[in-house]
Amino acid sequence: DLYITDWTVEAQILENGDLSISEDISFEFNKKYNGVYRDIYLNKTSGVSDIKVQEIKDGRPEPYMAVEKAKNGSKGVYTTEESKEKIHLKIYSPSENETKTFRISYTVKNVAIKYSDIAELYYSFIGKQNETAIGRLLINLYLPAATDDARVKLFAHGPINGRIEKIDNRHYQLRVQELPANNYVKGRILVPVELIARSGNIQEGNRYQSILDEEAAYQNELARESARNEAFRNFFKIVNPI
Repeated sequence: DLYITDWTVEAQILENGDLSISEDISFEFNKKYNGVYRDIYLNKTSGVSDIKVQEIKDGRPEPYMAVEKAKNGSKGVYTTEESKEKIHLKIYSPSENETKTFRISYTVKNVAIKYSDIAELYYSFIGKQNETAIGRLLINLYLPAATDDARVKLFAHGPINGRIEKIDNRHYQLRVQELPANNYVKGRILVPVELIARSGNIQEGNRYQSILDEEAAYQNELARESARNEAFRNFFKIVNPI
């Protein structure tokens, strides 16, 4: 009844350790709906600011107005409810048998961590709580500035059909085709400390090698799980004819 055909994220890491995000989400409404929800989770952040909602019509963004309350049937407005764990965003836009694209932009505060030897951004772009399947997910992640430092590493956690690509010395990309509901996509990138020099999120000690070790262990576990799944499938290929 409700399907996300495309979800494109433009994520810019800022020098102060914040993450500026703009999401274009295209919803396919196959039944009657009053609008859509978007939950932004606050774990390991200092909150979210500068929330804006727009609808893209004929390539042009049309702003929605933030209101304290709205009721079903309202249109062109949105509400935000903040709890300890998330911001619950409700966009009011009555829809039926049509596709609409909403642009949601916001800034996640203080999300990058500055260690002694490396800086790290580890962020969940799509949470496991997402209840709507996604046809195509594209995440463009930009560093504060271009760098050819060999210590820059990008990792992704999520479905095994995801892909990572370096576009240039500042731009990295994560892609997933056909992401089922209740699946997460996380990005983890290591960058030189000087790129987020203004960040106040500081943790003492060196972390570069231990993070590489964590990611190697994660990849090994994925390989073991894939082997177990393949063995399970092969077993049933034998059993079924019997």
